[in-house]
Amino acid sequence: MNKSQKIDLYLQRLSHITQFFLFLFTVLGFYFVVLPIYQKDVLQESIAKKELELEKVNESLLQSYSTIRNYTVRRFITSAGAKCSGLLIPIPILSSYRESKGELINLTEKILNIESTKCLTESFDAVDDMQLLNTSDYLYFQDKVAVISRKLDKERLILLNEYNELEKLSIDKMERSLSKYDRETLLDLEGMGASKDELNHYENQMIRRNASDGLSDKFSELVRNEIDGLKDLSWP
Repeated sequence: MNKSQKIDLYLQRLSHITQFFLFLFTVLGFYFVVLPIYQKDVLQESIAKKELELEKVNESLLQSYSTIRNYTVRRFITSAGAKCSGLLIPIPILSSYRESKGELINLTEKILNIESTKCLTESFDAVDDMQLLNTSDYLYFQDKVAVISRKLDKERLILLNEYNELEKLSIDKMERSLSKYDRETLLDLEGMGASKDELNHYENQMIRRNASDGLSDKFSELVRNEIDGLKDLSWP
């Protein structure tokens, strides 16, 4: 083998070695550079999808919780608004007038004797869904109920004092006006055999009751308005 052939052989071997190392470099470059970048992109895309799914789940949970919270608050508003404003106090039927020994059931006194703090606390505890609220919302709502309870009790005592003063007022100093319902009630009582003295007594009771109705109406409306306002709270 002459010198030229040896050189050609060495060049061929060098070319093969170069091609091998080039191939090896390409493989290693793909394995250590391209593949990690691809895997990183895939991982980031997967993480982004999971984050999006998690956001949707969280949004759905928040919507569900908001629905539960609104339902819970409205349950409280409905029950407390009716109970604590005196709406649930039964109106006496006609036959009970004569059975009450000459005394009409005084709704004003009954309404003004409803202790707001006690009534609202009992109504709050009666709504079992309150336990579904998170701690922050539970304490926040409980505090708001306590605030309006104190406000209502303060106003109630003022009106109750006005009522007691009104009860001391002579019947002669009151406006002797009866509603159509009161006049019809007196006629019905007369038809049931009530004496003239009994009818006069009932009439005086009606006049006194009508004079005090405005106080209980004012309190009942205040109670309902304050409780109804709880639906517009700005939750923490």
